[in-house]
Amino acid sequence: MASKIKMLSLRQQIMFARNLGALLSAGIPMASALTRLSSLLPKQKDKLAEMSQQVASGRYLSHTCQGLLPEEIIAAIVVGEQSGKMVPVMFEIRDTLMMKVRMIKTAQSLVQPAVMLLMGISVFIGFILGVIPILSETSSKLQPRGRQTERGMLMEGLVNLSEFLRNSGPYLMAMLAIVIVVLIVYGRTPQGRITMFSWVLKVPFLGSAIKNISFALWARYLALMWRAGYSDMPKAIGITMKSIPAVFREGVVRYQADMVLGKGLGAACDPERLDPSDPRQQWPVFLQVALQISEQTMETDDQLTTASVYLLEDAETTINRMVEFSKIFVLILVAGSAALPIIAYMFEVVTMVGNTLSGHMR
Repeated sequence: MASKIKMLSLRQQIMFARNLGALLSAGIPMASALTRLSSLLPKQKDKLAEMSQQVASGRYLSHTCQGLLPEEIIAAIVVGEQSGKMVPVMFEIRDTLMMKVRMIKTAQSLVQPAVMLLMGISVFIGFILGVIPILSETSSKLQPRGRQTERGMLMEGLVNLSEFLRNSGPYLMAMLAIVIVVLIVYGRTPQGRITMFSWVLKVPFLGSAIKNISFALWARYLALMWRAGYSDMPKAIGITMKSIPAVFREGVVRYQADMVLGKGLGAACDPERLDPSDPRQQWPVFLQVALQISEQTMETDDQLTTASVYLLEDAETTINRMVEFSKIFVLILVAGSAALPIIAYMFEVVTMVGNTLSGHMR
């Protein structure tokens, strides 16, 4: 019974492409190279042994690795087999996958400011719930007996906020949990993913960074296909479309349709020739310019690779700035959380002393 085929992880895909390319460049036959790869990918040992036997019997590598690698990678391998340039194609696949790793790390760095913001808000709420009631009680005890407790505006506001969170906190937490569950369930539907992704894209700076990362990967995959010798650009666009989030695919589908009709790479995404409502109007400028230049110079792979690098660098710059800004914001929030109760308490003491002195003077 054939073992179940499991898609290689991104790290395993890089190991597969890099080491297979190195073995082939050393003159080792494909079947033997696949056998040697089993030591690097022990979980796929049986599958690699089966692939080696099939290649030795005359089948193509692209036929044997179905389900093991993404469709766009297999398409590039097909081109390498047809052109006889398997070694450079494998190294191009390696470089593309390594760039994908870099993009994922860039996107994951967005978690840091979100966590820091959550921690800052937690500290603030902790001070409101834990410190303010104690300070309020202490200031009340210091006031003269028999007189109605008087609080300053700042302390009164903090006390009211503390009481609100203490009384309504469980209900707010329950509502928040319900909202999170609803969003998770909704986000698992195709339309839900598109809608929620479109919400994120509207966030200033963050949306631009995510869009650049998404199109950078797609441009890199297109460059890989072209460099490998895949001359059918409309079909290459269809194959690589899966690498881009669904919210952007309508524009890619229109781009592919215009390419089928005979429009050039640049003309099919030229903002001046598109309707204002066309989703291609929102494509990154780097990509639009690269496609327009490639239409004139026929250096499609170089232009797409350059565009992907620029897009990723721009996204990294934006995200790094967001991380630095979040650090400053959280620092201010935490410092304010610590200082606000103290300021409110000191203001209470000063006010109380002033009232006492004025009472004695009368």
